[in-house]
Amino acid sequence: MRKFKGFLLGAVLVVGTASMQAQTRWGGRVSFYPDGSFTTVGLEAVVPLRPGLAINPNFEISNTKDDTLIDFPNDDLDLHLKSRFWTGNLDLTYDLFSNDRSQFWIGAGAAYSRAHVEIEGIAGSAETNDSRWGGNLLAGYAFGSGRVKPYVQAKETFLSGSNTFSAGLGVRF
Repeated sequence: MRKFKGFLLGAVLVVGTASMQAQTRWGGRVSFYPDGSFTTVGLEAVVPLRPGLAINPNFEISNTKDDTLIDFPNDDLDLHLKSRFWTGNLDLTYDLFSNDRSQFWIGAGAAYSRAHVEIEGIAGSAETNDSRWGGNLLAGYAFGSGRVKPYVQAKETFLSGSNTFSAGLGVRF
């Protein structure tokens, strides 16, 4: 947890310092995981460092997923799995193309993920927490004219021991 607090403090300092010199855009998104494991809701800031280059700190939290792993006719015997996770990312993005109506970017960055899992059944319950550091590769496309820009983004996250792909829909202001 101490490492994450340092990571978060660093992201806040970068955003705060750069915000004084550039116009920060704020946004939110919903990301979907094709395997159906989770849907996340997130917030982000896009802080320009120079034309075409930006820092993009973002935070996403999942819905709580409640799965019945084993379903017996007597509900008291069922085995349930509840899980939730969140992730904090500090990405650097580069605009491959940008004008008043559209923007296409690629990026990479650091990722920190934390998962909480509970298992409940007739024999009792157990829970565990798992934290992992990793990295992201991403690409996105924003469209529309004006201050509000809807966008789509694809992201591959590489955590120690696993990779996950997500597709997001969002809006930036």
